[in-house]
Amino acid sequence: MPRRALQNWLLGWLLASLSLLVPPPALYAQPPAGAGVYKAWSTAADSSTVESTLFLNSDGTALLVEATPLLATTTTQSGQWVADGQGLIVTWTENASGTLPEPQAFLLDTSVPQQLVMAPDNRRFYASEFLVAHRDTLPFNPELVSTLVAEQGLAAAYKTFVPTPEGSWQELTLTLFPDARAVLERSRWDPQPPSLTYGAWQDLGNGQMAVLLTESGGVVLDPPADVGFVVENGLLRALNTSATSSADLIGVPFYRLEGLAAGAAPAETVPAETVPAETVPAETVPAELSLSPQLTPLSPAIVAEYQPALGETPCPEEVQGDPTLVCSYLTVPENRSSAESRSIEVLVVKLAGLDGEAPDPLIVLAGHPDDDFFDQVAWFANAPARAQRSIYLLQARGSHPSRPALACPSAADSTSAADSTGQPSCAAFLRQQGYDLAGYTLDQRAYDVVDLAQTLAAESINLLGNDIGAAVAQRVAERAPGLVRSIVLESPLPLGTNRSLAGGLDSYAALSALFADCARERACADAYPDLETHFLQLIDWYNAHPTSAEIGYGDGTAIAARIFQQLQAGGDSVPALIHAFYTGDFSTACRIAPAAGGCQLPATPRTPTASPALSADTPTPTEADGVSVEKPQGGTEIFQLSPHQSTYYTLACSEEAPRYTDDDLQRLQSRLPAQVASLLTAPATELLASCPQWQMPPAATGDRVLPALGVPALILAGAYDPVTPARWARRSAADFDQAFLYVFAGQGHNLLQHPESCAHQLLAAFLERPQQRVNAYCFHRLHATFELPPP
Repeated sequence: MPRRALQNWLLGWLLASLSLLVPPPALYAQPPAGAGVYKAWSTAADSSTVESTLFLNSDGTALLVEATPLLATTTTQSGQWVADGQGLIVTWTENASGTLPEPQAFLLDTSVPQQLVMAPDNRRFYASEFLVAHRDTLPFNPELVSTLVAEQGLAAAYKTFVPTPEGSWQELTLTLFPDARAVLERSRWDPQPPSLTYGAWQDLGNGQMAVLLTESGGVVLDPPADVGFVVENGLLRALNTSATSSADLIGVPFYRLEGLAAGAAPAETVPAETVPAETVPAETVPAELSLSPQLTPLSPAIVAEYQPALGETPCPEEVQGDPTLVCSYLTVPENRSSAESRSIEVLVVKLAGLDGEAPDPLIVLAGHPDDDFFDQVAWFANAPARAQRSIYLLQARGSHPSRPALACPSAADSTSAADSTGQPSCAAFLRQQGYDLAGYTLDQRAYDVVDLAQTLAAESINLLGNDIGAAVAQRVAERAPGLVRSIVLESPLPLGTNRSLAGGLDSYAALSALFADCARERACADAYPDLETHFLQLIDWYNAHPTSAEIGYGDGTAIAARIFQQLQAGGDSVPALIHAFYTGDFSTACRIAPAAGGCQLPATPRTPTASPALSADTPTPTEADGVSVEKPQGGTEIFQLSPHQSTYYTLACSEEAPRYTDDDLQRLQSRLPAQVASLLTAPATELLASCPQWQMPPAATGDRVLPALGVPALILAGAYDPVTPARWARRSAADFDQAFLYVFAGQGHNLLQHPESCAHQLLAAFLERPQQRVNAYCFHRLHATFELPPP
């Protein structure tokens, strides 16, 4: 069951049970004193805000639900409550994992009307009646919230209470996620489950914010509801709306939970001792409510005492043929947040300046774990930027040949710690080897850069981040702003973007941009009409009629993945490739994008009489003699995850998986064409299945929210990039006070692969004068071109 649906089901189950278990009015004219719904807000050790909802039911049962909204985590405890001369006594007997070894009893002081104070942590719970009556003047710390908004932005959870048309009340929670998602939850204190409305939010600046609500209760809002907010004294207050469905939001104060937690500071007069527990029968929470163990978010604090060191070493065999390279290992703690951390070694490859040695080197950060680090080294061997300054390429910790490399045995070689899937076995294997997986995060990678600069005695550096390396570079610019002279983000993954969640929609948006460009160019439109329609039809047809083993492309979903892979290199041949598959022209398809292992074509090419997407009678070739096309060198399937990419899982299970649920995934799939929905959301699906086994603590939410960075930035992206789509580059540009953004027409992923490219020219010019816009003559000459059939 999806986690948010699980939470809603839990509350619905509880409230429905109340209506069934309350005795008839003849027995109780009023509920027992103390029965009701209470809420508290508190700050956890990791600085996250926890909302606690306490249900004291009329039948003597009790339930405590504690949630951290931005991390989508929930814990529960259930038991009994009774009135006592000192107040109320609650005895917990169950939690989400099952029966407690021993009951835990706590005293709730009721000396203040409509408030409960729970020992031993002295949390102050407010009765629902109090919250409704004082919804405009709740205990709140506006100064703290104003500081948080200034430092971290508006991404947070907000609370208010509004009346319903029937005369009751609703509790509203507005959650603004760092990746621009917005969720509005309406919850009544009755047996009805909460309703959810989804959308997106945008900080308009000058104290203004807007939320666009696009879906409610599984129904798309047409038109969507646009709600404008003003930020005042730490509160959000809705000023206007375009829809009557959200009119009840206007004028009410939305309290940021951190301000509520600070305003409801723990009481000081309640004794800290607990009440001796007596064994009491408990109403057990149904087994299907069992939740995954909750993990404490990672801490970015540095507690390890160490001195980074850089020691030269023979270069790995992958680059030993280049005598201009100097290889070293950077020795740093595995986890700087642990005082007992052991040391690890991260590979650094130096390309010395060819004609000079500027004091501010360029440090290049490795991209996605699936990328070959030594391919990236080759990108810069003859780069124009190398003329006047050295280039240092820093590998991602945990990757081979850095030490340790988070390698796991294959399923065939697995020990008793492994199972048949490879995923749980890998996490178990690594922990058995003593690896601290919490040390392989974006934050630790960012401090690797700072430590490398220290060992180089560099007072300032230039940073270049590709893909995930771009997110690391942004983190460095925030952590050490005085160190970074300039920053370049190429094919970037922005720090606040959830790749798994946003990747599917944005990847298809990149392909849609190609479809639109082809339709606008007459020659392309004439040669390949209705390109998007044909693309979707061929997937359906080949799913029903997969290609033969000799042809080697597999079914329609596999062919779609191959088309997206081709899009990585740019869009020039993609319309021709789609048309080739659509018409059954495998000679052209194999020339443009050979199947894995090569494809064997029939000796006599077949001329199709109908497109495969429209005719079930079109034969699939089965002859295997004739032309053979070799498998291309390099490249990986972009939507298939390796079961042993441990470095990827340590990052994604910390940074991405804790930020979305099955509900979010299903909404994404509903917005994609059915033919590609599963393909494009496969990484997100895989993470939800695998990350519970990895048990990676979630990254702190605040680390994903950046203030505007003052360092000048050059941002480069390909218009057709399906891996880190161009809209992500535009999102990255918003994080900088001074950003020069270039989206390359017709290009795909990794623009710096060739030293003679326009991207390398822009890079070299920017490094010389990062405060000035570069001469972009080569960029302005670029335009999308498409391969056309021979005349």
